[in-house]
Amino acid sequence: MNLTNSKIGIASAIIIFMGCVFKAFHLQGAAALFLGGNLLFSFVFIPITIYTLLRKGELFNSIACFFFNTMMLGVIFKVMQWPYANFLITWSVTIALFLLTPIYLFRLYKRNLTEKYNHEARVKDIFIGVFILACLSMWYLMIDLNQIPSPYSQP
Repeated sequence: MNLTNSKIGIASAIIIFMGCVFKAFHLQGAAALFLGGNLLFSFVFIPITIYTLLRKGELFNSIACFFFNTMMLGVIFKVMQWPYANFLITWSVTIALFLLTPIYLFRLYKRNLTEKYNHEARVKDIFIGVFILACLSMWYLMIDLNQIPSPYSQP
C-alpha cells in the first residue's frame, strides 16, 4: 500500500469517527461527515487497496476486503435508512463468517514456519483471526434473519 492511499484511509477514518461523534451528540453535519467519510473509504480507499492486493497476487485478501467493503456499505445504508441495508449486511457478514474466516484460519494452520514467519507471528495472526471470528459471530447473532428481504422484492 502506498503512502497516498494510507493518508486517504486515515483521513476517511477520522471523518467517519467525527461523523459518529456528531451523530451521537445530535450535532449539525453528522450525516454529511459520516456519509462523506464512508464514501471516501468505500469508493476510494478500499478499491485502491483491492487493486494493490490483486497486483501482489493476494486474491483471498482482496476478496475479504470486498466483503468488508459491502459490510461498510450496509452500515451506511442502515444509518442513512436507505433500502437494502439488511440485505447487504446479512450476506456480507454471513459470507465473511462462514466462508472467509474459516479459510483464513485454515491457511494460517497450514502455513509453514520460516525465519520471517515464526511461531510468535503465527500466534498473533491466529489471535486476530479468532477475534474476527468472535466479532462476526456476535454481529451475525444480532441479525434477524426473518426480516431480510429478497434482493428481487420491492423495498
